Amino acid sequence: MKFRFAGAVSDILPGAQLLLDELGVELGEGGVTVEIALSEGELQVGREHTRAYIRYGRKHQFFRGLGLLIQHSRHSDTFHLQENQQFDQIGPMFDLSRNAVLTVDSFKLMLNKMALMGMNSVMLYMEDTYEIEGEPYFGYMRGRYTQAELKEIDDYADQFGIEAFPSIQTLAHLEEFLKWEPIKHYRDTKGALLVGGEQTDALIERMIEAASAPFRSNKIHIGMDEAEELGRGKYLDHNGYVSRFDIMIAHLEKVLAAVRRRGLKPMMWSDMFLKLASGGGGDAAYYDKEASIPEEMARQIPKDVDIVYWDYTHMEPEDYEKV
Repeated sequence: MKFRFAGAVSDILPGAQLLLDELGVELGEGGVTVEIALSEGELQVGREHTRAYIRYGRKHQFFRGLGLLIQHSRHSDTFHLQENQQFDQIGPMFDLSRNAVLTVDSFKLMLNKMALMGMNSVMLYMEDTYEIEGEPYFGYMRGRYTQAELKEIDDYADQFGIEAFPSIQTLAHLEEFLKWEPIKHYRDTKGALLVGGEQTDALIERMIEAASAPFRSNKIHIGMDEAEELGRGKYLDHNGYVSRFDIMIAHLEKVLAAVRRRGLKPMMWSDMFLKLASGGGGDAAYYDKEASIPEEMARQIPKDVDIVYWDYTHMEPEDYEKV
């Protein structure tokens, strides 16, 4: 199969060439002429024998259209398709913190598949698998990404109109970092940071800088989920009992201060607010459809952080609907 592109192609040609090479499709004279143009927002793809067209509203839609054109051209030389995008942002979160960390080349192969599916977002979940200057034990022996590798991933994703951005942990889920004896000054419990001190505050600054610097996007996910251990280790020894909600809000403000200084748009997981609102219950409280955050608690949650709900269990639409 051979195509010849016509129209405004400079912005999409590098990404298109990568996909065509993988799919075994040639680009050159003598092929089916594909007219490429912008639309009002919808994706339109069609073919009439030796002439075809792709009309798209946003860059990532073109690559979805290219995939549809190739797919349907393998079975027919006459068809017309139209799709309307249902979500402004859609894409996976890749867990890059458990078992093997994806190599850059493997990540690129995944991005190729995402482009053909029309996805426009990818979140890189990295607990300690990115390098931080001055912290040799952060990601030690874990296959951590260098700054250059993260920039390479971001550059590659951008060719397809895919926004890549980091998802890190700034409170708990840091067992693999905190297990090392030389950095015990950061440790409250097995997996939670010892918050409130100058050393941890400085670490948070370096985390935010290292994770965000390689990416074009101004989005960053700061984590803070499943921090049930918060304040129950060395923090308790040093400070006595303090409400976990109060500890978390104070720490969140420091994390957000580091985020704001860099002009970033933060998001965080929602579970701890729901669990603490219900008296500190576990996942049962998190999944309780009747659970709600009291007004006095809600007022203390900063308004400039997006709250993200996670659910790995429920599969039916009614589980997410409440009248």
